[in-house]
Amino acid sequence: MKYNIFKDLSRFFKNDIDPDYRPVDFLPPGFAVSQIADTGVSVIDDFCTREEAEYIIETARPYLTPSRIAVNNEAVLEDGRSSSTTSVYTEASKDPALLPLLFRGAMICGVPYTHVETVFVTRYSSKEYYKSHEEFFSGFQGDRLYTVLIYLNDMEPEEGGSTTFEKLRLGVTPKCGRAVSWTNRNPDRSPHPETTHEALAVAEGSEKWVIQLRFRRYELISPADEFPSPPDYQAQIPLPVDTVLPDGVRRLSPGAGE
Repeated sequence: MKYNIFKDLSRFFKNDIDPDYRPVDFLPPGFAVSQIADTGVSVIDDFCTREEAEYIIETARPYLTPSRIAVNNEAVLEDGRSSSTTSVYTEASKDPALLPLLFRGAMICGVPYTHVETVFVTRYSSKEYYKSHEEFFSGFQGDRLYTVLIYLNDMEPEEGGSTTFEKLRLGVTPKCGRAVSWTNRNPDRSPHPETTHEALAVAEGSEKWVIQLRFRRYELISPADEFPSPPDYQAQIPLPVDTVLPDGVRRLSPGAGE
């Protein structure tokens, strides 16, 4: 099919194309998606900035309560999950500072940002964990297409807290700004049982902070009325001489490639 730019221009002048559409404005520097072989899991480094992570932690900290799990569509305390959690983005309370994360997660998953569930922040303190579980299950609360799990603080391997997918032989160590994304159900609602995962216990004296974005096939939260300002981007600089580069990438000498 031949591309006709004049059709796009016509739509633009009829206001059918919005050049100020916001979501893509909020990709942070360094945002990079890595698909992990054929596991169906993606790791996104620099999904959020350290400043965004710190804001979320401090916003959530005063309101944490013991985490619950859904059983027969009812939230209950259960031995398989020990942590504290609170909601930070809901239909009734839409914090504009959270919107950039929703935009990014929605773009990764290919759905509108309004398809997100109520957004929760979770803190795991010393020896706390979440035993092996899936993100999908019977009933309305388990009708989830995608999960984007975002780490809000750095952790060393000896501090525990990794997210492990035993059936996929995959483990991810928390790193501030890193996200892990996977598919729970296909659009036809068929499940992905291989995404069973676990939050390993946090070591004594450490803590782990995460924020969970779970997306569905349909709208759950209405569009936001207030948006943050897009970030200011820094100009890029030439490659330093001593940078270690991956295979197939090289540093050009001044004037080369002109």
